[in-house]
Amino acid sequence: TRIEAMTIAGKTEEAMEDLQPVREAAEPLGYEPLTGEIDLAAARVRASEHLELVMEPELSVLLVRRPGWTPQRYRDHCERLARDQVGFVVPTTWRGETVLRLCVVNPVTTPDDVTAVLPPPP
Repeated sequence: TRIEAMTIAGKTEEAMEDLQPVREAAEPLGYEPLTGEIDLAAARVRASEHLELVMEPELSVLLVRRPGWTPQRYRDHCERLARDQVGFVVPTTWRGETVLRLCVVNPVTTPDDVTAVLPPPP
């Protein structure tokens, strides 16, 4: 089915077509496609001394590692972001390790919005 194709292949042609209405709605408002925000946030993570990019961004998903953090510290960070209404971010497991998973779904999200949910420096 269409959903299975999107889930299995990730970046299938059908999945990219599904994003077209979002892009078309956002562009007249002056917003670039969501992947631009994630790419800029990934560049900020790469430039950071306290964060590591776990893998290259996929569509609007970014995985970030904060060396030295425990799974509980990731959970605490995410709970604080939600409580303070900064953003909804969740920890996830990547190859057995807890990391931060950011997924941008709002077309008005800015690179600064994404940066605001990243773990702070020590």
